[in-house]
Amino acid sequence: MHEAFREQGIEDVSVHRGILGFDRSSEILSARPLRFHPDLPVVVEAAGTRWRVEAALPRVRAALPRGLITLSEVELHPPEGG
Repeated sequence: MHEAFREQGIEDVSVHRGILGFDRSSEILSARPLRFHPDLPVVVEAAGTRWRVEAALPRVRAALPRGLITLSEVELHPPEGG
């Protein structure tokens, strides 16, 4: 997924893997030491222009066929001098 955004010129991307979640059947999924369940939650945050983010969406959807995708308009406030 990171590559899909990078190819569209989006440099600010973070991928977070959850350690606990539950699926549609309410089965609890957890990360045991040194073992990850493949259906644990993943959150990908990408900050870029709307058209660049939307251009990456087909590849993101292909990577997460059962995932939920949300789009939000945000204001970026970089640190002073950055």
